[in-house]
Amino acid sequence: MTERGAIGGSAAGIPHRALIQYLGSALPSSVRVVGHPDDPSGLIVASGRDSRAAFHLESWSEDTYARRSPGKWRTVIWVIRRGRPDLRRALRDANQNYIDLRGAVRLHLPWLLIDRTDLGPLAMPSTIGTDAFADRSSLVVRALLAEAAQYVWGVRDLAASAGVGIATASRVVKQLYDSGLVQRRLGAGNRAEVRVISPSRLFSRWTDVYAWSRNAMLAVHAPIGDPITFIGRLKALMWKDRLWALSLHAGAAFVLPHATWDRLHLYVDVHDAGELASLAIANRWPAADDGRLVLMRPYYRTSIWSGVRTLERDGVSAPVVDDLQLALDLWHYPLRGREQANVIRNGRLRSLWKE
Repeated sequence: MTERGAIGGSAAGIPHRALIQYLGSALPSSVRVVGHPDDPSGLIVASGRDSRAAFHLESWSEDTYARRSPGKWRTVIWVIRRGRPDLRRALRDANQNYIDLRGAVRLHLPWLLIDRTDLGPLAMPSTIGTDAFADRSSLVVRALLAEAAQYVWGVRDLAASAGVGIATASRVVKQLYDSGLVQRRLGAGNRAEVRVISPSRLFSRWTDVYAWSRNAMLAVHAPIGDPITFIGRLKALMWKDRLWALSLHAGAAFVLPHATWDRLHLYVDVHDAGELASLAIANRWPAADDGRLVLMRPYYRTSIWSGVRTLERDGVSAPVVDDLQLALDLWHYPLRGREQANVIRNGRLRSLWKE
């Protein structure tokens, strides 16, 4: 799907116009920065009639950098969300251009060299906030990320797939569009069509506003022994009429195990943290900060259950949250979580997204 005249994307989830303005603030007043007419993620830097250069804004990642041919590096401005001094130094040594959203800009042209570290951080746009990734709204994002990057949604079909009203789907799509995360084309009668520009970028934006620690949790001492065997006993030990599902490393052990783990995290469908305590008491599991069993009331109380599936390992079956939720939960988990999350993202999600 193409959309003539629309801003098709942005780097690092920041609106294209915001990045242009930020770069312009670092340049002399005699230099202009405007959007590129043929590249939705591009810009032109100009000073007079003969001094012009076109660039493509690209979210920084080591993988993307490694895949680019040296001839294309010169036309890229890397957009970095959390630039470290050593990363900026390495890019500078490689003669790379970048915008570090924490307050640094480097731009090297035949007629201009800008290398500034005195800018204030870019004020993140508030058009998306956490709303598109709130509980019910995230059903729309989950549906978008359930298809390949090339898939074109009708908003009515998207709403039906997500199980939300058309108004909710339209609002979320607008927020994502304003942040440069989706392309949108309005048809007759406002029947919009939507395509995710980069599922990986949309996933990355989600990790900026969500962490596993947003779930209410209760750690308890339980007679776990061998974790997989204990998981097989959970149905009998706990309850038969309540939804539950494994996540974090315990869930990953049923999908693509990579990191070692000794704590078992599971979601339980409860109304509040008090119910978690009641469940622990009923099973004679004393609360303890260092407990190996962690009961969690899901932050995504509605949407998390939409992707739960039953998986099997070593003859033991258990409900596990979907791959997307596993990667989201693991992303900020301090004990080898990012490492395990990347195994799932690269081994499962990217093949789905066809990126």
